[in-house]
Amino acid sequence: MRQIGILPDEQLARRLVDYLLTQEIEAEVRPTRDTAWGIWVVKEDHVEAGRRELDAFQADPNAARYLDAVHAARNRRRAAEQRQREHARSTIELRDQLNVISLRRCPVVHLLILVSVLVALLTGFGRNYRDLAPFFLAPPASAVPPLVDGRPVQVVGGSYLEQPSVGLRPLLRGEVWRLFTPMFIHFGLAHLVFNMLALYGFGGLIELRKGSWTLLALVLAACPVSFLTQYVWDIQVHGPERMGLPGGMSGVVYALFGYCWMRGEYEPESGLRIPNGTIVWMFLWLALCGTGALGAIANAAHVGGLVLGMGIGLGPYLFAPPRAEG
Repeated sequence: MRQIGILPDEQLARRLVDYLLTQEIEAEVRPTRDTAWGIWVVKEDHVEAGRRELDAFQADPNAARYLDAVHAARNRRRAAEQRQREHARSTIELRDQLNVISLRRCPVVHLLILVSVLVALLTGFGRNYRDLAPFFLAPPASAVPPLVDGRPVQVVGGSYLEQPSVGLRPLLRGEVWRLFTPMFIHFGLAHLVFNMLALYGFGGLIELRKGSWTLLALVLAACPVSFLTQYVWDIQVHGPERMGLPGGMSGVVYALFGYCWMRGEYEPESGLRIPNGTIVWMFLWLALCGTGALGAIANAAHVGGLVLGMGIGLGPYLFAPPRAEG
């Protein structure tokens, strides 16, 4: 922006600026120290043309073309302001749409939630052993619940059962779906609701920012890792004759959380950064579950999923070649 001249009267200065606008020359009026008014042209390549118009204006400031320009310039400014408002409104609407976890933009998240809810309703929230036996990783030895004091064993802690198991023999026979189907089995309404809310939040964020294929790949990787981690833990703690029947989306949720956490820290432009309060809450919940205060919960699955998600999120930075020093 450069000043091209000074006029003694503000009305005349604004009349000239209006005329310049009709000539596609953007200019401004600014007061000077000696009560005069400076004419400033915005674009450098309009300076010479602005000076010529200033000289012509000073010769006859009341010419018809200058007087008529006031109305024309007012209409131009109103039209420009209207376009600016419409652009701002459309920008806000587009931004809001891009941040909404909708069915159209996040089909994988919605499909996972739908299947989980349907399985929970059809199986009585994990109480129907006969129907669920083909879908556990290490299924129970009997489709009939074991008896304790003459009564069937019920779900322990809302998310985890313990009873004799056949181990991984069905998996070794080729029943590979058992690596994935336990994530849809939830024990109790609270177990289902909490997992679905977390899946919606973390999974929806990933699907919005990284796409459906990335989310699907993370889920498919987290399932076997989290449930096999729990299996190995149970072998060490309970032995092969007293295996757990873990189920639910929590191992996957912790993997998605770990991925978002690491990518948000190391790649802020990804839009995956999550609030510090959420990070603290996820670790507090992990610690609370580990105390046993909430019952027998598949904590090893949580940890396995978390480590996997953090590893995938950190992978590009752990194995990236060092940058050359300039």
